[in-house]
Formats: sequence, C-alpha cells, structure tokens
Amino acid sequence: MIRRTPNGGSYAFSTLILEEKEIDWLGDDLGNHKHLLNISLAKNALPNVDCVSQMSGLLQMNASENKIASMAFMADAMCLSHLQNLNLSKNEIRVLSAISQPRLQKLNLDSNKIASLEEFEGKDAASLKILILSNNRLTSLQGLKEMPALKELYLAGN
Repeated sequence: MIRRTPNGGSYAFSTLILEEKEIDWLGDDLGNHKHLLNISLAKNALPNVDCVSQMSGLLQMNASENKIASMAFMADAMCLSHLQNLNLSKNEIRVLSAISQPRLQKLNLDSNKIASLEEFEGKDAASLKILILSNNRLTSLQGLKEMPALKELYLAGN
C-alpha cells in the first residue's frame, strides 16, 4: 500500500507483507524504509527482527511463527517509539525483558518458552492494555507490576 509521507511531500510504501516466504534473514536495508506503518513477517524462519528497530514510525508488526529468541530489538525507548501492536506469538522467546515503547498497547507472546518475567519492567510499558502470555512456561508472575493501563492479561496454559 502506498500513502503520503507524514510531511506530505512525497509518497512511500506504508504496508509490507512477507508472510510464508521461508525468509531466514532480513538484511540491513529494511530499516531504511522509515515510512512503513505495518509489517507482517509471519510464518517464516527469522531468528531476529533487529533491523526493524530503526523504524520509528512503525505502528503494527506481526512476526509470529518464526524462530525469534530475543526481544533485544525493543531495548531502546527511542526505537519503535510509535509501535502500538506487536505479535511475537509462536517463537522461541524465553525471557520477557524490559519493554520501553511508550505507545505499545497490545503485546502477544502466546506459545513461546517464557519461564520468567523478572526482567520485565511494567512501569516502562505504561500504555500496555493487553498482554498475552498464554501457553508459556510461567510458574510465577514476579516482575509483572506497575501496569496502570493493563485491562486484559492472558495466562492460560502455563
């Protein structure tokens, strides 16, 4: 999909869909597409999505059903600062680490291998309304606190 850029001076792609393509590496150039608003990378073989951290305008990303083991790409608050909806379900994530994206409202981590929430800092995810942690390996909710906006928490299958 093509839309006007935020400054109205030109046009750029706003949506990228690369689903079920057996992709195992995104390269470094994807981060140059600063005007992308929506990305779907579902059902591939990606070990990480680090290159998207440069996309400050990204609103939604679906990277479900890949081989992503870390959420390190979300460590910096300046990265993905407009991200609102993130789906990382059915990956290889073992730890829910700190999330610094100020506008993130929905985070889907269903069917990963998360056993600990201790590194998670809820106060940094102040806008998070929906957190899906179903079908993981959680035995404790220690670390899940200070989340004033949280309305829905899914924990079934732990």
